[in-house]
Amino acid sequence: MVKKWSLVFIFSFSLLFAQAQNDSTGFFVPAKTFNKKRFNGLLIGGASLYAVSMAGLYVAWYKDYPLTGFHFFNDNSEWMQMDKMGHITTSYYVGKYGIDMFKWSGLERKKAIWLGGIMGSVFLTTIEIFDGFSAEYGASWGDLLANTGGSMLAIGQELAWNEQRI
Repeated sequence: MVKKWSLVFIFSFSLLFAQAQNDSTGFFVPAKTFNKKRFNGLLIGGASLYAVSMAGLYVAWYKDYPLTGFHFFNDNSEWMQMDKMGHITTSYYVGKYGIDMFKWSGLERKKAIWLGGIMGSVFLTTIEIFDGFSAEYGASWGDLLANTGGSMLAIGQELAWNEQRI
């Protein structure tokens, strides 16, 4: 039952990021100047979404397993590297949308890029902390590196080209 619920949760969460085409006339047009209301709404909404998704993730994946002291597990040779691709991809997209949201709030360009771009790593590092305390898993240096790589891919492109090309 937990596996089915977690798949539904992941699928539902992924719908938040689905898009077909960019629409520059849509709701999320970046503000030309700092908009405190948008910024505060972004912080409150982002913190709420983060808390709910971490609580849901804990219930779905970790609550039925015993906790241990924090430890690492080298999973770099497992899952044919698909796990690492998942970490890179998730970190990249959370960072990309973080950048877009901070630009929407009118935050200064470089601040929007760095704060938004690092959100993917923050989100996924929390999962590594959960893994590190779980008897079934263990934190992974490879996953942490993949998280950082995904964030840096989003940040680097935005700093270099002011858009995502790759």
